[in-house]
Amino acid sequence: MENTLKNIICNGVSLKYRLLETYHIDYLGMDGLERFITAAYGKNMEMTESPNDTSYEIEVESKEEFDKYEKENIEKIIEKGWFEHYNLRLVIQDLVNKDILPVGNYIIRMSW
Repeated sequence: MENTLKNIICNGVSLKYRLLETYHIDYLGMDGLERFITAAYGKNMEMTESPNDTSYEIEVESKEEFDKYEKENIEKIIEKGWFEHYNLRLVIQDLVNKDILPVGNYIIRMSW
């Protein structure tokens, strides 16, 4: 995945950008992330309180050791079998840490 800062100039105005590989994933459906998360944790896992027609952009740059709060939070999520939509980043990071998902940029679409 290329993450080099590039520059385009038009009439003296500079636009800086990075070209990134992004994974576009539907949350629901037969090939959706919800089923994948359920398979990864070996139990039913649901995301709650997500509005319809919403996209979540999550950037995972590397495996990352959780701090005490994040570790407790992911343990509670797994125990409960559900998580609030604002914890989706934590779940994705946990799956990357466990080598289940690759490091990268994710756009996850919720449409029900």
